[in-house]
Amino acid sequence: VLHATHGPVIITGTRPRGKSNGVISAIVPDEQRFHETTLDTRGLQIRPDPASLPEGPHTVAEILVDGVHRHPDREALVHGTDRMTYRELDERVTSAAGGLAELGIGPGDRVAASLPNRTTLIEAFLATQRLGAIWVGINADLTTPEARWMLDDADASLLLTTPDRTREIGNDPTLTVDPETGDGSWA
Repeated sequence: VLHATHGPVIITGTRPRGKSNGVISAIVPDEQRFHETTLDTRGLQIRPDPASLPEGPHTVAEILVDGVHRHPDREALVHGTDRMTYRELDERVTSAAGGLAELGIGPGDRVAASLPNRTTLIEAFLATQRLGAIWVGINADLTTPEARWMLDDADASLLLTTPDRTREIGNDPTLTVDPETGDGSWA
């Protein structure tokens, strides 16, 4: 955070690997005054204050809700021959979020998941996000010691995983998810 004569200025920047220059963005309280004094000399790209962002979804969980409101019967998720509309996905996410909440999961809790790439992974991710919990993705293809290390390091409140993975890496507590049933069942 820099302090200019106009107040605090937040500047962020990125530089692609191998390039000598990049993009610098600034968030300032008085966009016009900053633009007049600094944009030309430093090449800053000015963006509005985050508090004045336009209406619309701002989180991943809100994107699903927005999709349900705008076009509930359109396809939201396709995996192989499995297809789900926004409405169907929302119902499954609501159910999963309710189950997680019953287990005491809430904002700020870490939920680890070691699940295969199936619809249940997306349901679990969105349910976790809806509750304001922190998603800790653990690649299902990691070896047992690697997955166990990540799980221990994350200090997760809950592990979501398959029956086989439960036996391998386990955790207390663990919620077993069986993606093979195809019906979104959570044991």
